[in-house]
Amino acid sequence: MPFTWPEDCTYGDGTMAEEHRELIGLVRKLEEGLHAGLAQAELLARMDRALALLRTHLDAEEAALRAAGYPHLGAHRAQHDDMTRALLEFRANVGAGTAQITESVLHFVFQWFRTHSKYEDRAAAEYLRSLAAAP
Repeated sequence: MPFTWPEDCTYGDGTMAEEHRELIGLVRKLEEGLHAGLAQAELLARMDRALALLRTHLDAEEAALRAAGYPHLGAHRAQHDDMTRALLEFRANVGAGTAQITESVLHFVFQWFRTHSKYEDRAAAEYLRSLAAAP
């Protein structure tokens, strides 16, 4: 099942929306590598690229929300922290040889990201837009 970025998860334009698409593109590259039979070491390298972008993206998103005084930043950040922690733990397990990157893992990551973007990120974007529209 190819992962595609659903437009109902797109809000606004600019860096954040583009990074969401890029992150999904990296998940897609993992999926393609999995279907091509790449070794776990190569899949892990692809995962590392996705994790690096994810960290940069989440840091920038949280900084923008903090600067804007977003009232739900704590809960928003907690979701980021939970997913990041789970991904880093999974990455360590793959590196140690006690877990493998599978399609079900990629599906879980994609679904989390899609749901988070569609609801949480959209609410944050609406808050930022409301500030920009205020006199």
